[in-house]
Amino acid sequence: MQLFKFSNLFFHSFLTFKGIFFLVAEGLIKFLITLGSDSHIYLDHVVQQIQCDNGKVGVKCLVNGTREVIFNGDCVLCTLPLGVLKRSVRNRNNAPLFHPELPFWKVDAINSIGFGNVNKIMLFFEKPFWENTRVFGQISDTMCATSRGEMFMFQAHRDKPVLIALVSGDSANALEEAPGDIIVYKIMNFLSAVFGPACPKEPTDVIITRWRADCFSRGAFSYVSSNCTLDAFDSLAEPVKDSAGYDRIFFAGEHTCREHPGTIHGAYLSGLREAGRIADCMLGIRYAADSFI
Repeated sequence: MQLFKFSNLFFHSFLTFKGIFFLVAEGLIKFLITLGSDSHIYLDHVVQQIQCDNGKVGVKCLVNGTREVIFNGDCVLCTLPLGVLKRSVRNRNNAPLFHPELPFWKVDAINSIGFGNVNKIMLFFEKPFWENTRVFGQISDTMCATSRGEMFMFQAHRDKPVLIALVSGDSANALEEAPGDIIVYKIMNFLSAVFGPACPKEPTDVIITRWRADCFSRGAFSYVSSNCTLDAFDSLAEPVKDSAGYDRIFFAGEHTCREHPGTIHGAYLSGLREAGRIADCMLGIRYAADSFI
C-alpha cells in the first residue's frame, strides 16, 4: 500500500497477546483442516449471489463452472475477504453480488477500510548456504514506491533448505505483473551479493504467490486507512437486516475484528463471535430472564 493511505493515528490501537509467536510446522493448511474436520464443505462451488428476501436467505453458486445451485436458509455468515467485498459493492466482474444491495453504512465501511497486499516467494535449494541466519533483509530504494517493499525480509525454514522472501505494498502488486524468471533473477542477484560464492546460481524450485490476482482473495491484510477509524471495523461486523428488521446476513473475517485485524487469530475470534450472535438471534439467549429475551 502507499504510505499516505495508512492512518498513523491508530497504529498502536490493536491488542497484542503476551508470549512468543509460533509457526505451524506443516503450514496453516494443517490448522485449517483440523478446524474444518467436522464440517460439511462443498468444493468447486463458486458463490455468485447472496439473496435476502421474505425472511430467508439464499446463496446461489456455480458448481464446477457449469450448473447453478441455490442453498436456502434462515441466515448466512459471509466470510468473503475484504478485497472480494470491495469488488462486489462496485459491481465488478466475477465478484459475488448481494440482492438487495447492501445498505449504505455497510458499503461505506467496506470502501473505507484499507486492504493491502503481501506476497511470498518460496525458494527451494539443495542445501542451506545462509549458515545460522534465520532472518535477514534489505533496504530498497525508498524514493520509488514500487520498490520500497521489494524483498524487504527473508525467512529461513528451520529444518529445510528453504528461503521465503516477503514483498509488500506496491511492490507486491508490481511483482504480480512480472514473469517468474525475472523475479527469481532479482532475488538471486541479491542473495549472491550477500552470501558470495556460497550462493548457488538458481534454486531447485520456486513458488510465487499472487494474492491480488487471486479472484478468491484480491489482496491480503486489512488496515486502518486515512479515510476511516476503528469504528468502521465494527460497522463491517454488524449484521444486515431483512425488510422485516431481522438479522439475516452476518459477517466474519479478519477485516471485521476491531482488536486484531489482519491476523489469523482475528479471523478465528470473529468466527466465534458470530457463532454466538447467530445462536442468540436464531435460538434465543439460553438461561436469560424472559424480560431480557
